[in-house]
Amino acid sequence: MIDVDWDHLQIFAQDPEPMAQWFRTWFNASVNPTTTGRIDVTLAGVQIFIAKPSATTTDTPRHPHNGFDHIGLKVQNLESAAQALREGGVRFTSEPKEIRPGVRMCFIEGPEGISIELLERSGPQS
Repeated sequence: MIDVDWDHLQIFAQDPEPMAQWFRTWFNASVNPTTTGRIDVTLAGVQIFIAKPSATTTDTPRHPHNGFDHIGLKVQNLESAAQALREGGVRFTSEPKEIRPGVRMCFIEGPEGISIELLERSGPQS
């Protein structure tokens, strides 16, 4: 068994700003624009990343999955977690890699094709 903690949820929206403000208005979420074009919302201690679909994004299914992209889970040691998952036959859709200093990640396929990102964050700005 691998110990995890919530890292984030990512939602696609054609217009992220109104969605972020909706979470602020209705649920007192904090809204933090980023330099990457996405908007980060903190809601009840969970980070929600709201982003426009990119040109490489495939169409997402309609309700009840409208807007859902992936689940992000934090791990302490990505290589150890990845090894255990490989040994268990879990399919990787993106191999472990460093995406910026202090942040390593990979994507795996969960049940029914759910996309799960595993992240190892280290350092002060990760």
